[in-house]
Amino acid sequence: MRQRWGVENRNFWVRDVLLREDHAQARGALAFNLCALRAFVLNCLNYRKVQAKKAALEAFSFNPLSALRFLGLHTKDV
Repeated sequence: MRQRWGVENRNFWVRDVLLREDHAQARGALAFNLCALRAFVLNCLNYRKVQAKKAALEAFSFNPLSALRFLGLHTKDV
């Protein structure tokens, strides 16, 4: 039982606190798409074993090109 709550807390805490998913006001298909996008972002961070998710998300918000570089979608420096 504790293991289940560990998974629950690890995944949904990040969504609730860092991505503020509970405060989102989107409805319908937009809400579904935003949820899928958030899951993709978290999966990318987990795949690369990023421990400081909050710092990474803040860095990406201040410099979107760094997010593209992280995903391997932008290699050319401007």
